[in-house]
Amino acid sequence: TDIQDSSIKRCSAFQEWVQGSGVSEAITQLTAKHQAQILARHIPLPWAVENCKSFDIPTASLILDYPAKSPGIMLMSDDYGQWQFKPDEPWASNDGKMPKYRTPKHEYDAFLAKHPEIEGYWRDLDELKARCFTINGKPYLLLTEGGFKAITGCMHDIPTVGLVGVTMALTPRSKGKPDLIPGLKRLAEAGFNFIIAFDS
Repeated sequence: TDIQDSSIKRCSAFQEWVQGSGVSEAITQLTAKHQAQILARHIPLPWAVENCKSFDIPTASLILDYPAKSPGIMLMSDDYGQWQFKPDEPWASNDGKMPKYRTPKHEYDAFLAKHPEIEGYWRDLDELKARCFTINGKPYLLLTEGGFKAITGCMHDIPTVGLVGVTMALTPRSKGKPDLIPGLKRLAEAGFNFIIAFDS
């Protein structure tokens, strides 16, 4: 899809930028401060390293495609999915709100956590179905809000898809008739069902 192509181009541009910019390799890894924050969420280091990187302001700005005002943690989804940025110091949006998370300036998608031991966790759909809850013979994925919660579900052997907001399972109305976002549509068309597990 166009969104997948956009995500792949962004990732490629980021990798080229890091290689040609003289940026320390340490910036693309987790700092001790960020490791501690993630471990405090009871997320083991292998899962943290697979899904999260410490970004400085220029690197975050490149990926967000708008100016970041703080360094932070970038949650990096599987090839099919959404990235999400958790700034160390949230800054105000135009509406005056102080979001704890920021998303890149492009159409949003589902966050699909990378498994540190199972390559292609979200690509091998038969294996994924075998890991799911089964109700009346149908596979069910957990659907939650945010990358960290999605990682937590997956690390407890519950395949969990993260959304960047509780209203963001559908494409924007500005794009025409709302439809499932590409990550969810791909899974739904493959026969997966969803159990909604938002905070409230």
